[in-house]
Amino acid sequence: YPMGKEQSRHQIVKYLIGKGYQTTPDIRMAISAKSDSSVRSAIMKINAKAKHDLKIVKLIEGRRTDGYRINPKYRILLKWRL
Repeated sequence: YPMGKEQSRHQIVKYLIGKGYQTTPDIRMAISAKSDSSVRSAIMKINAKAKHDLKIVKLIEGRRTDGYRINPKYRILLKWRL
């Protein structure tokens, strides 16, 4: 789905592609987010938008002790622009 101007959401998805669980602080540092809570909020919004627009439940999975990852049920392909 198009993420529009929400750069942090796009960065989170790109960062998680092909990786296992990543902790919230690791994601925050990788995308230069302001706080861990802003990362968690963005992930909640990504999941809500994916559920509404794509009918996907839990595009990004979270585990309290492990962090977040892209749900292995789904493949995400990046579209390259030239």
